Amino acid sequence: MSLGLAGAVWAYFHLKETKKPALHAIDVLPDGALCVISSNNFNDLANKLTNQNLIWQELINISEFKKINQQLHFFDSIITETESLKDFFKERSVFLAVYPQKENASVLIAFNLRDEAQQEDFLKEITAALRTTVTPTGDCEFRTGNATYFLTVKRGVVVIANDKKNIENAFLESSQKEIANKSFATLKKLLEKEKLCNIFLNHNLQSKSIFSHAIFSGQSVYDVEFNPDDITFNGFNTPDSNSVLN
Repeated sequence: MSLGLAGAVWAYFHLKETKKPALHAIDVLPDGALCVISSNNFNDLANKLTNQNLIWQELINISEFKKINQQLHFFDSIITETESLKDFFKERSVFLAVYPQKENASVLIAFNLRDEAQQEDFLKEITAALRTTVTPTGDCEFRTGNATYFLTVKRGVVVIANDKKNIENAFLESSQKEIANKSFATLKKLLEKEKLCNIFLNHNLQSKSIFSHAIFSGQSVYDVEFNPDDITFNGFNTPDSNSVLN
């Protein structure tokens, strides 16, 4: 009887202290993304791309892909080489959004912690791994190569970006979010299938990118599969009036 009562008391206080994030990482992404990549296993995705795929090895000869490859290597090494960080990323959907700018594109990474109570522990471990410190406002800043990144954790959502304005917009309720785009909202439905990788592309923002001569316009959403000698996109395109497909 006493053991049952003790267990009930422990469970009550455990649940009271446990708070699953009500905010989903996909819902904080600011609008205007050229590309959003989601993965339910970031380490597996990075490994299949950077170490196992022949097509990717050719693509990284292009400067835009080379930068993405370097960022994948950096963040994957931080996670895999730091034992205390692995659990924070295990079975977590990670979103990488790319935003077009006049010169270099900006990058934003977002994912959920399992519990808002993990925020303090996560900041402690990530700042130690990145050899940086947390500011009084709860942010941290770090460098990799020539890029400076900012990291913020709020309401159980971790956001990392090389443009601080994007982080501010992510948590600003009045700012426009990508999820308001009907085509992008379809990506959220695909996440239920637990694929390794899903991609959203806004072709209308690609005029200054390496994809400028693509026949697609509008937006596309894909499930992506990686094999050693191919990359397969299965999905759909919502073309506008300028598309060859329309």
